[in-house]
Amino acid sequence: MFQAKKILSVLATVAVSMSLAACGGSNSTGTASASADKHANDNASCTNKVVHASAEKVTVWAWYPGFQKIVDHFNQTHSNVQVCWNNGGQGGSEYTRFQNTIKAGKGAPDVIQLEYEAMPQFVAGKQKYLVDLADYGMKAYKSDYTAGAWNSVTFGSSSSIYAVPVDAGPFVMYVNQAVFDKYGIKVPTTWAEFEQAGKDLKAKGYTGKLTNWQTDGTAVNIALFAQKSAQVYKYTASDPTKVGIDFNQTSVKQVLKYW
Repeated sequence: MFQAKKILSVLATVAVSMSLAACGGSNSTGTASASADKHANDNASCTNKVVHASAEKVTVWAWYPGFQKIVDHFNQTHSNVQVCWNNGGQGGSEYTRFQNTIKAGKGAPDVIQLEYEAMPQFVAGKQKYLVDLADYGMKAYKSDYTAGAWNSVTFGSSSSIYAVPVDAGPFVMYVNQAVFDKYGIKVPTTWAEFEQAGKDLKAKGYTGKLTNWQTDGTAVNIALFAQKSAQVYKYTASDPTKVGIDFNQTSVKQVLKYW
């Protein structure tokens, strides 16, 4: 990231989902299954306070800032089930922890918060590490969600649902209007104007940075590719062993050449 003089920055309000993890291991088909053991989490370590210690506990990993308030409210108003919450780290750090529990065969949470683009790595294969919620009545709630949110948790399948969509949002840019006003530059509304604004600011003596581009910013880059109508990944839950990856497209090359 560039330092404080950066005046336009990308905010990734990424899509997030909640999904059951493989708390019960795998069944004979190599697919994650839910555990029926009500005492499986009796000794789980919780960041939050468990109000009813003798109640069945559900372990949750999530990084929402206000998640603890939600958990505390639930635990105070329910006596038969308690939520044992931990902040597993945001994004990649949580996924690494989850991968480690999968490899170890123990320690995975019952419920985990995942970004939409991160979910396929846990279900793309013969062995799936997320429970199919279609078996638990989730299909009945399809009409509550937009088609995009629903498709993001079904991966092209009409029979399987791997998560509950809880959030979605666009990529946006914040503008430091004072800088543009100081140098008499119009705030850009197209990529061509964006590029020219950077050149004009520099020509007028501005020593800061217009923005930054992360070479490893996968979610941002995929969004930029999609804006150019590029589909770099192809995957369907009905044929999980075949994953299409195509970055050798004209529109992808145009985006990378621009940046």
